[in-house]
Amino acid sequence: MNKKSIDLLVFVKNLDGGTGTYIQQLKKLGKFTTKDIINVRIIALEHPTFRLINDPTISYFRKQHSYSDYYNLSTFHISKFLSDFFWYIKMIKSVNPSIIVAVDIHCNLISSTAKLLFFRDTPLILTTHININHVLKEKADPVLSKLLIKLISRLYQYANSNITVCKGIESSLKKEFHIQTKIATIYHGIPTKMIKNMNKNKSKTIVAIGRLVPQKDYYTILLAFEKTYEQYKKAKLILVGDGPLKKELITFSQTLKSKKSIIFTGWVQNVNSLLQNASIFVLSSHREGFPYTILEAMYHSVPIVATDIEYGPSEALQHGKFGILIPPKDIQAMKEAFIKLLSSDSTYADYKHRSTLGSKMFSEEKMLKQYNTLITQLV
Repeated sequence: MNKKSIDLLVFVKNLDGGTGTYIQQLKKLGKFTTKDIINVRIIALEHPTFRLINDPTISYFRKQHSYSDYYNLSTFHISKFLSDFFWYIKMIKSVNPSIIVAVDIHCNLISSTAKLLFFRDTPLILTTHININHVLKEKADPVLSKLLIKLISRLYQYANSNITVCKGIESSLKKEFHIQTKIATIYHGIPTKMIKNMNKNKSKTIVAIGRLVPQKDYYTILLAFEKTYEQYKKAKLILVGDGPLKKELITFSQTLKSKKSIIFTGWVQNVNSLLQNASIFVLSSHREGFPYTILEAMYHSVPIVATDIEYGPSEALQHGKFGILIPPKDIQAMKEAFIKLLSSDSTYADYKHRSTLGSKMFSEEKMLKQYNTLITQLV
């Protein structure tokens, strides 16, 4: 039986952060053993700022830092959206894909509008990786936010499938946006052949990984570490990542007594060595989708402390089964979680084991098999 060749086009705004990890994994569909051949092509609206990607097949529309942190219905933002829309149309006509996967609000709205107007016969999968309501509240003015909610509720219906990265986001799309089109959750996955963490808690090293942006709330981590340092002078805090708050956070850290024990690494392409030597992984976000960093910590058997927010961490940690959940912006609770793990070898070993158990739930192979099945069904 001859294999069918499927040309998959993935449309994304930016390849930095967890989105870039997700896209890199989708590219493996082309090498995945299936009854069909899947050729993956990526088009991105702007060049990544931090992630190093040496792939001449990826098409970019704009240079780095092309988009605002806050949006409104100004002529500037409307014209930019239209420009993105027409570039997308041009790329679709040039590539002529068998199927399209779009990522998050901006690209989902462009691709679903284009499907409605021009490409009704081309299957479209919309993927949602974020808490839409929280993002709109933080990044769009009230008038635009109301308009976008209406557009999302209407335009997402034209997709052949809506995929979310956690059950919480799936529930939100159904209840708050009334999405009726086939909707399902496909969890992120991590390669299972990763070197496990051999740290026995001797280094007292706390690691956080992510973009240095307000939503990640690094101030809580810094202040909780300051309190922890009062009891553990040999403890270290390593903040891995880059972003607009980097200078501000470094300046703030220099006011702390623990300043000599705080390390800012900047962007790191491969975090495996850092996690292999970490005592604790901490995530302090006040909004997330389904963070890859928690999965990476799990696969290195690192005990996890994370904020119990609406989506993401609590689902990944099975509501506290695989790690310690604390309220967001709670410095004291975070400090107590750190002390709990650092002060007891038996408690530490227990949470290492829990992290290992959690890792078995989220494999890259399972993730890619689910996407492969969906794609071949729709084409």
